Amino acid sequence: MQNRHVGHAARGGGRRQCGSPKARQTWHTLDIMATANTAGEVQLRAPDWAAITEAHERIRPRIHRTPVLTSRSLDALTGARLFFKCENLQKTGSFKIRGATNAIFSLTEEEARRGVATHSSGNHAAAVSCAASWRGIPAWIVMPKNAPGVKCRAVESYGGKITFCEPNVTSRAETAARLLAETGAVMVHPYDDDRIIAGQATSAKELLEEVPDLDAVLAPVSGGGLLSGTCLGAKGQEGKPKSTGRSACATRGEGFWVRAGARQ
Repeated sequence: MQNRHVGHAARGGGRRQCGSPKARQTWHTLDIMATANTAGEVQLRAPDWAAITEAHERIRPRIHRTPVLTSRSLDALTGARLFFKCENLQKTGSFKIRGATNAIFSLTEEEARRGVATHSSGNHAAAVSCAASWRGIPAWIVMPKNAPGVKCRAVESYGGKITFCEPNVTSRAETAARLLAETGAVMVHPYDDDRIIAGQATSAKELLEEVPDLDAVLAPVSGGGLLSGTCLGAKGQEGKPKSTGRSACATRGEGFWVRAGARQ
């Protein structure tokens, strides 16, 4: 089997502290912009390389530059060199703090005074709450009523104010819209936001700065913020490795969404 280099980034999930010889081919998997206004309406536009580098400078003092680790056992199983960008070691426990920090510290003073709002099952919720606390502004969070208790406690520990909703996309959107109307907060969408995507792109940027000659970057697919950022982050690097999304679930998933024409 041809020897290949493959890199992977962990998606994260656990709570973390807030604040404080080349082979012939190379692969990577990463945990990886549209702006939402106060009405929750999304204005889509892709961030360019300048926006990604500006995002990196903006968030660099506040986040970890997470390690890239390897595994000889997994190399032997796959016949490739694998590199893992370990965003599970990031502040708040996932890559989400990158996008949330970029979005919240991109706000004007007038916008910041209104506070921020979002909907999330956990990781983005914690990241928005943490980044909002760094900026000293309120954060209103919509979470499904079946969200894990540990996620809810993390959000509250960072100062987020939780409103629970039914565990479906429609209820999340409706509850968030009501909160926005009541508070006047700025929406920080989990993935349909140019500032979020630019922030998530910094993970791929760091990975490729450390291991530059990859054949591909593989990113997990959920809402798509990390995958979009990974594609853009990889595109801006020399060599431009192929970027591919991989769903964590083999059922329904993103293929079902594409066929249905909407997220389910």
